[in-house]
Amino acid sequence: QETLRVMSFGGAYQEAQRKSQFKPFEDATGVKIVESTWFADLSKVRAMVEAKNVTADIILGDVAHAIVGCNEGFREPLDQKAFGDPADYVPGTMWECGIPTELVSILYAYNEDKIPAAWGTARPTTIADMFDTKKFPGKRAFSTRAIGGLPEKILLADGVPPAKIYEVLQTKEGLDRMFAKLDAMRNDIIFYTSNAQPIQLLGDGEVAIIQSSNGRIYSAVANDKKKFVPVWDGQVYYPDVWFIPKGGNKELAIRFLKFITQPQIMAALTNHIPYAPVRKSALAHVPESMKPHLSTTHDLGRGVGSNMVWWGEHETAFNERFQAWLAKK
Repeated sequence: QETLRVMSFGGAYQEAQRKSQFKPFEDATGVKIVESTWFADLSKVRAMVEAKNVTADIILGDVAHAIVGCNEGFREPLDQKAFGDPADYVPGTMWECGIPTELVSILYAYNEDKIPAAWGTARPTTIADMFDTKKFPGKRAFSTRAIGGLPEKILLADGVPPAKIYEVLQTKEGLDRMFAKLDAMRNDIIFYTSNAQPIQLLGDGEVAIIQSSNGRIYSAVANDKKKFVPVWDGQVYYPDVWFIPKGGNKELAIRFLKFITQPQIMAALTNHIPYAPVRKSALAHVPESMKPHLSTTHDLGRGVGSNMVWWGEHETAFNERFQAWLAKK
């Protein structure tokens, strides 16, 4: 029996993949999938390729992994047309060494059970409302991670058009503008260092508004019965991508990738977790009940596709300034 070694992110995400992608592939082909997990440590993949001891044939990672791996030559380049019409994919999600299957979005949310009295009957609906502490008083919970959507959201709220975000962000004036916005609301921000924290803070009513992923917000509502309300305006979205390390079973990995990029298989993932299929034709196969929770159901033009190429070049410099700002009292 042939075996395919698949490495992904573990947890609820991989469980959803097992039900919607791995098991159907096994049933359709007779191939056995052997799973493993990783914490997105690129040096691990680099080392196993260099040592010619590859322990996974196909790996789910982020776009930055695919770009770096391609540049350094330890990823297999892939023919994008082999996985359906590239025009059917959300623009900017396909890469030379990485093929996407779903989109994750960073949103903001509030808790209908813990509405600050000062809000009255008003509720936040726009990206500007996320940062407007006069109109919507209360603490905010934001991430200390640079690539967490916060810089993009601040500039969107400040009136920068989505297409110009990274152009502005790489100038000193643009950065000054972003940090001035943070300065103005410094006393209203609680910064978090783990993805579980904002959900806890909002649930306890310690903050009025949080920044978090659509999957975590959905999980709090669906599984924990929280009355969290996500706001999609100004979403920052990005795909996770599959890549093939050099030295693995490329032929079988491509067969698997062709299978899971079929529209109906992509859509099946949404039965278990609300990460949107990246192919437009897959939306017809998504259950109606899940559509409101997906990035692609909402106007992507009102948000920003996270530019991982840009972040690859600028993250270190940005992070130095951001961490210095966080350290200031």
